[in-house]
Amino acid sequence: MKILIVDDEILARNRIKTLLKGRNDIEQVKESQSGEAAILLVQEFKPDLVFLDIDLKDMTGFDVLDSLKDEHKPILNQK
Repeated sequence: MKILIVDDEILARNRIKTLLKGRNDIEQVKESQSGEAAILLVQEFKPDLVFLDIDLKDMTGFDVLDSLKDEHKPILNQK
């Protein structure tokens, strides 16, 4: 599984990485501290899971989602 962590606070990114340690199903973890960089990383890296902060310095997490092309948008589980 490929994971992208998007948060402008390094402590938050480090905490998520700590929580993920020890899992054997993770191939690669990448990080971004801005919405603009996150958009590019989602398109290039094609992560399976994104931890996306809602309140980034340059935009909101919802702005990031709105900026993604349909083929790069995550699948939302709706029940």
